[in-house]
Amino acid sequence: MSVKDLFGQVESDRKLYRYYMRFSEWHHWSFAGMARALDIAGPDITYKAESGMSAAQALVVGFQCLFQTGELADQYFKLSFGPRLALLKKEYLRG
Repeated sequence: MSVKDLFGQVESDRKLYRYYMRFSEWHHWSFAGMARALDIAGPDITYKAESGMSAAQALVVGFQCLFQTGELADQYFKLSFGPRLALLKKEYLRG
């Protein structure tokens, strides 16, 4: 199963998938992820400190994990948080 298919099964938003993939490429040291993280100037190769983008990607992935954990806990323990979680997701994606 591809990551894209997995995101579709958990009803994730396209934006979250796009941010996850960029973060995942960097986190798992893929060629694309590392290429974006390196600054090549002549013979010198240095690491780009894109703190804004890196922080945003980490927050997106963190939110998604927390949100899905909340959904699972709500379903398993029958907490009736569904409407509140849906509102939280809507506000987050709008923001």
